Amino acid sequence: MPANLFHQLQHDNVARRLAYSQAGASRGSPIFICLPGLLETRDVFAPLLTWAQDTQIGRVIAVDYCGRGASDPLEANHHYAMSIYLDDLVEFIEARINEQIKEQVSLPKMEIYLVGTSMGGILAMHLSQILKFEIKGLILNDIGLSLSWMSIYGLYKTIDLKQFKLQISGLPVDQRIDPRAIDDVGSKHHFDLEYDYDWSGMHFERLMKSFLGDVLLLHNTRSPICGLAVARKFKAAIPRLHILSLDAATHPANWTAKICAWIATTLHLLPLESSVVQGQPFEPLSKNAVNNILDTTFLDRTENAHRNTQDISNPLILVNPIENSASTGTEKQLNSNSNSTTPERQAPTKDEHNKDQTDNPQRGSTHASIQTVSLTERISEYLKTIFQVKK
Repeated sequence: MPANLFHQLQHDNVARRLAYSQAGASRGSPIFICLPGLLETRDVFAPLLTWAQDTQIGRVIAVDYCGRGASDPLEANHHYAMSIYLDDLVEFIEARINEQIKEQVSLPKMEIYLVGTSMGGILAMHLSQILKFEIKGLILNDIGLSLSWMSIYGLYKTIDLKQFKLQISGLPVDQRIDPRAIDDVGSKHHFDLEYDYDWSGMHFERLMKSFLGDVLLLHNTRSPICGLAVARKFKAAIPRLHILSLDAATHPANWTAKICAWIATTLHLLPLESSVVQGQPFEPLSKNAVNNILDTTFLDRTENAHRNTQDISNPLILVNPIENSASTGTEKQLNSNSNSTTPERQAPTKDEHNKDQTDNPQRGSTHASIQTVSLTERISEYLKTIFQVKK
């Protein structure tokens, strides 16, 4: 990993720093800003930083959220929440872009891509709506436009927070995570950004409706969070979506040199023949193979993913299998009643709040108006409702 760099935050009264790494061309474009997942640090983006250093065709910046890696933790009286990560990122990214603008007065217009893994992908969707600078594209790792309650419940069930804290404590100081941040990820105040929800889960399609840039999705076909069915719904909602599917069952997908080559080729940073890595080209999955995977029920795929926590060896890499497969009647579009306006970070009026309580799908909390029920409690309520309906 490149040396630690630090950004001094200015938007609050507490002296706090965000740690980040950067590699690649010091000037020019494109710029890839990488956002880790829920319990990750920027170290997971080491393959992208290495790629940028080796190719010099772009600049990669990977950041640690507060309380993660080498970034400063929050004060003891503050809780970790996605709204805090979002506010920190807005200031950090705008500062980095302003620096770049000053350095390249005579260079072409910058192209900025947000690279987000899981929770980082959700943050990237929000950032695309609120940053002052135009975002050229989003590159999402194993996160779609929806999260089912069952998959969230299953994912949290597999996380042993006590054991995770022990594992983290043995890592180098700049790779650790504040134990309070680990505790807060399952609390009612952590996911405090806007989203739509209905009986099936959380939905983020409204965040993407007004975004016109490139959208790339990297995912595992049997992921408990973003399997093939979720990817197909994403493709149906955003037809220009580019998809790279990996035949694995874990969440998220691991960053590799092959993935870097696919991104570069898809964004036309490299010629097509450069997508061949170590003599192994990207090969599409056959229609029959796709349909066989889709025939498995969501619950079965989720249970298999939890039983198999290791990636299979030498996973087959698949390019856009969604485009090669026929649509099934069982996969419906997201509810057409979903609000299509761009979300704004402000408290709703009383009328809007009352409307949100009756709309279907419903509106989730914002960090300006936090719901009092926790995410886990809401999941439990929905699961109880589903099981009662089945009875």
